[in-house]
Amino acid sequence: MRLIVLVFCGLAFPVFLIGQSRAQQSFHPQIPKAWNDAEVAGYELPLSYGEPAQYMSAAEYHNIAARTIYRTYPIYRPDREPPGYLKSLKESL
Repeated sequence: MRLIVLVFCGLAFPVFLIGQSRAQQSFHPQIPKAWNDAEVAGYELPLSYGEPAQYMSAAEYHNIAARTIYRTYPIYRPDREPPGYLKSLKESL
């Protein structure tokens, strides 16, 4: 049994070396546009008060400012607050 394992490892080792010797290909993801004027023109929504829906252009969409996400902290009752909690919050600012 030991001989079979050694033979298998001896045959498998060169295969792993050959697989590792290939040149690494660089990763270049293709990220699709989130808003495309040609695609948006094909959208069909129900009419709003008899008028066709108006869409913003791709330039307007991509110029929307990103929202700021504020950090939040748990609030404790004064008698249930962990020891040193308020002090640690003041030091983190």
